[in-house]
Amino acid sequence: MRTLTVIALAMLWAATSFGSVPESAARPGRLPTGIVPVHYEILVEPDAAALTTRGTVSIDVAVAHASDTVILNALELEIHHALADGGNPATVQLDESAQTATLRFAQSLAAGPHRLRLEFTGKIGQTASGLFAVDYPAEGGERRMLTTQFEVADARRFVPMWDEPSAKATFALDVVIPQGQSAYSNMPVASSAEANGKQVVRFATSPRMSSYLLHLTVGDLERISRKAAGVEIGIVTRKGAAEQGRVALDAAVEILPWYNDYFGTSYPLPKLDMIAVPGTSQFFGAMENWGAIMYFEQALLMDPQVSSESDRLNIYDAVAHEMAHQWFGNLVTMEWWDDLWLNEGYATWMAEKAASTLRSQWNVPLLTVKWPREFALQSDASDATHPIVQRVASVDAASQAFDAIAYNKGSAVIRMVEASLGETGFRDGIRRYVRRYAYDNAVTDQLWSELASATNRPVIDIARDFTLQPGVPLVKAVAGRCESGRTRVMLTQGRFETGTPSPVALTWRIPVTLQAIDSRATTSALLGKDGAPVSVEVGGCGPVVVNAGQKGYFRTQYADADLTRIRKSLGQIAEVDRLGLLNDVAALSKAGRIPPTSYLDLAAAVPADSHPVILLQLTDEFAVIDRLLTGSAEQAAWRSYARDRLRPVFDRVGWSPGEGEIQAVALLRESLIETLGRLEDPIVVAGARERFARAPTDPAAMPASIHDAVLAVVAKRGSRDLGRNPVSRKVSAGSCGEAVAVRGARKAAGQVTRRPRAGLGPGSGDAEGRCSPDHRQRRRGSSRAGLRLCRSTRASRTRVRGRVVPVGLHPAPRRHVLRPGAGRQGPGLHRTRCPGRCPGSTEADDRLYPAAGRHEGSAGARAGSLAARAVARAYALTAAPLLAST
Repeated sequence: MRTLTVIALAMLWAATSFGSVPESAARPGRLPTGIVPVHYEILVEPDAAALTTRGTVSIDVAVAHASDTVILNALELEIHHALADGGNPATVQLDESAQTATLRFAQSLAAGPHRLRLEFTGKIGQTASGLFAVDYPAEGGERRMLTTQFEVADARRFVPMWDEPSAKATFALDVVIPQGQSAYSNMPVASSAEANGKQVVRFATSPRMSSYLLHLTVGDLERISRKAAGVEIGIVTRKGAAEQGRVALDAAVEILPWYNDYFGTSYPLPKLDMIAVPGTSQFFGAMENWGAIMYFEQALLMDPQVSSESDRLNIYDAVAHEMAHQWFGNLVTMEWWDDLWLNEGYATWMAEKAASTLRSQWNVPLLTVKWPREFALQSDASDATHPIVQRVASVDAASQAFDAIAYNKGSAVIRMVEASLGETGFRDGIRRYVRRYAYDNAVTDQLWSELASATNRPVIDIARDFTLQPGVPLVKAVAGRCESGRTRVMLTQGRFETGTPSPVALTWRIPVTLQAIDSRATTSALLGKDGAPVSVEVGGCGPVVVNAGQKGYFRTQYADADLTRIRKSLGQIAEVDRLGLLNDVAALSKAGRIPPTSYLDLAAAVPADSHPVILLQLTDEFAVIDRLLTGSAEQAAWRSYARDRLRPVFDRVGWSPGEGEIQAVALLRESLIETLGRLEDPIVVAGARERFARAPTDPAAMPASIHDAVLAVVAKRGSRDLGRNPVSRKVSAGSCGEAVAVRGARKAAGQVTRRPRAGLGPGSGDAEGRCSPDHRQRRRGSSRAGLRLCRSTRASRTRVRGRVVPVGLHPAPRRHVLRPGAGRQGPGLHRTRCPGRCPGSTEADDRLYPAAGRHEGSAGARAGSLAARAVARAYALTAAPLLAST
């Protein structure tokens, strides 16, 4: 009955989608809509040794108008036979450039339901797209695992199908595998039978879903599981590694019931597997296949011998992010890749929301402001900016949509909208949206409409300003004199840019929250689309914090006198606002909008007992300045100042964790070791070398909490012993830093960095999970060196490395999120957004701040690299007198 209903609805949709508009004109680069799939019956037999597949697929379709032609997607497949309804043969024409197969039948297909049957052969790849092979070492010799990655549009490499997100259908998958191996897909195994010395595994039929969410993994596998809210949650790994998935399993068991409640719709599948695949890809670390989430091992497994606290945080974030997709992305899917951010921005925000609620001891609001929100602001202010919702003309172009804007700005805008509507009203709107569009597709405006209906609040105009326009608003605040116990603050808006100034003036409707430091009185205001100044009264006579709570998506610039007053009261400001203030002043300083001395003045006022994440901001920013000063005459003076400022913090934190230590202290310790090592602090450098030398015989010398950091310090010195030390040769499923550090040492490069990621932690990657250049600048996902603002123009696919090591050994990035970082970049074309040559030098910070040095009223931006270094030198020249005074 359900199948007949689905067919009827599909026929109605196919008949009415475009009316009389020619399909080729209405959807360039996309499939016609007059024939749509309803159900797939797939049988595949992979030959892992030969790297080939053969199979058959029967597709129930709904035909809106009589036609003798059917067009569907196929890529790198050979279709040998095609029939309709058991006896109507077709000729097959493959078009590799269009990635389509055109079937022309001897007899026209009348309007109504039909069944197509195709026999085909294909290839098993060695890059992370379609069905691909991963080789890895194991006891008794090398093993080969087969797995799939179909996002954006690589399901067409697996089976001929309608491979677009709006072409939802149900899937029944059978796979023929060797005896003794296991297979996992979206649904549980329905049956398994022996045939010709092999196993035929049949999986239960899936719910209605998009083709890119279909999944298959085959190999020598093992599984551990637990039940939560009636759902069996499993960790699937190569044999011998399952116990390393306990941290991820515990996280999933904790998260699933909370998501059920938040969405108001229970997880609809009977099981949820999280599948760990050996090796790495430069493009991604995890994929949210419905009921069968695929992760590269570094994003899911945790080796207690070498995995750090940042790894634990990243794993939690990756699990929370991918599980959020099970509703937002899988149950409700964007209609086309224009609205990719609906998947990624929301899942990024949801992971932060879950961690904030379920792991309150982590102080997630601080982590969010420290990493993902700051990455969004940095990327969005550069030449790489673009609207969150952007036109995607083809599947090749869709790969570029996985970036810091989709992930981190998307999540930041959702955070701002939630703050404007209130938590309860926002959640009610999300529940309405999920219920209304379950098993269907939606676009951005449909989300805004449900939120507006649930709250009766004007969310649509604000949301459109931030999703349809690029760039970062700049709110300038000037406080007047206090009269009758109230302070009047004048707010104006502009645009904060670090790249080439845009000739187009933009304005936003900006919700702003202000708070007086002394009275804690809070006031809200809305800056208008007309850009007119807004005057706001705040109760109290002390300094006023703009963007209190840091929920608004904008930079704040205070008048000089107001910034001085705030600095003197810094210890009285809420921690999250203290951190946001440091971020804004650092960015404004580097952009040349305020004197470079402003940041160091503010940093000198940071109380010594500040939260570790605030001290992390200082540590990381000092490392940024040092990188900008590389090779300059001022670097020695700067390092002296920076060491003297940071060493007392490290002396308090120490090399080893204390009893009851919170996670943020562990993150700070890692950062301090790496940064002080970079600053050539003799005590830290000597301590790292000594611990590294003792580690082979004394496991306590390099505990997991400092393992990566110590390796990074040793590697930066290009130690010849690093590659020979057995400690550095250990393979780790969870340690990004080890792989980067060992690589750096072996190349004696002296620059050990990780790609920034889109998530909460300083670790490796995308909750889709990636390792990124400079994890201190911090990226999940995503993707990009220093947010990799300039990407390769080549159509590049990376061979999956079968070694059991973490990601991060590749020169370019991809996507994911609760980690600091960027977003996800799917396999496909990576074209530069920068006209001509990418600005700046090879330093990640030059790419992030290519126009540093532009002052208010000056004749424009200076050259990126020179300007950034000029700002850094101003820091260095300022450091000596500051050091003397402090």
